[in-house]
Amino acid sequence: MAVTFSKSLSTTKLLNAYNNNVVEFTSNAIPIGETISKATINIGGEDVEITPINEVFSYNFREIIRVLMNNNFEDSIIADDGYKADASLSGSYLVTYTLTFSDATTENTAETYVFLKSVEQIAGVSERLLTEQHILNQSELTFFDGYPFDISIYSDGDFSVINDDNNNYAEFDGTLGETGRIYLSELDAEGLFRERVEFDGGVYEGGGCDEADSDGDLLELGCNNVRVVGGVTDSMTIKLESVCGGIYLKWFNRMGGWSYWLFNPIYKELLKARTMDKFSVDFESIDDTYETTLITGKDTEKERGLVYENLSEAERLQITDLLSSPRVEMYNGVKDGDLSTWQTVVVKDGGFEINNTKRCISNFRATIEINDYNQN
Repeated sequence: MAVTFSKSLSTTKLLNAYNNNVVEFTSNAIPIGETISKATINIGGEDVEITPINEVFSYNFREIIRVLMNNNFEDSIIADDGYKADASLSGSYLVTYTLTFSDATTENTAETYVFLKSVEQIAGVSERLLTEQHILNQSELTFFDGYPFDISIYSDGDFSVINDDNNNYAEFDGTLGETGRIYLSELDAEGLFRERVEFDGGVYEGGGCDEADSDGDLLELGCNNVRVVGGVTDSMTIKLESVCGGIYLKWFNRMGGWSYWLFNPIYKELLKARTMDKFSVDFESIDDTYETTLITGKDTEKERGLVYENLSEAERLQITDLLSSPRVEMYNGVKDGDLSTWQTVVVKDGGFEINNTKRCISNFRATIEINDYNQN
């Protein structure tokens, strides 16, 4: 006897946790005179029982995977130079399918699935093999000098980041089947982000410029043609901009990693205040009265406008992912060593013009809500 699938999930490709992942299965050897009474699916130590329709079972893994992988998209890794594994970005699950027949006999089979905390659209389904490495972001990114940033990656083992424009490189130790973060922003001894991104990786001897940059920077200001080289090669264009400050945000993107952007330092901030409740205390004669009502407290909320103009097509795609992100955080300063470096904010609901085909460049405007504590 054997469990057979009419619809199956890939065991050789990365799956999206936030898309439907549907299987259909039955038995090809139901005992004569018996029926299949139920199927039990065990995943992550949890049992799910389902009943058949015409001896066929159907199950969508989306909801249980969302629960098993849920950590409210919290980033618990403190920014640092180098590479760090981040198990929160993916999950590998051994799934056991057990069929129970009406005579109480059973049969089972098992499969292993690997999910990323990603989502894809109908027109953009990708092919990501488990035996290859994948950058969990766009292939063209803009970062900002002097601020923390990283590139999320699904690793197939050790890899190197090579800049073909200056021949400098950095080597990292990875593990097959691991998700992690390549931190391309480096801290000095005081915990401050340096003006440049430097590594001690050395000089790459194959291809690129004839001579390496003497200061050893992996990334230079301007455009950098970068390759992430391991079992396979991912090529990227990274633009590093020099800026004078602003509102710096990071957010969890659709590809299952983190994105970053520095918005205009000139902004408007609005404080919205609301009285929670009030009650009457007007019980004395007019000569003894100095108050008639008191309030139970005030509820306040700050709104800060985000602006960035003259975006390229790649920059527009990088930023607009912010609008649908389940978690957005604002940078509080240059200190490192604890998670208070960032605080969660909410992008205010509304309609946003994210593209206009009459224009070659785009502008972006949105509003974030920042939590305020009050004397309540």
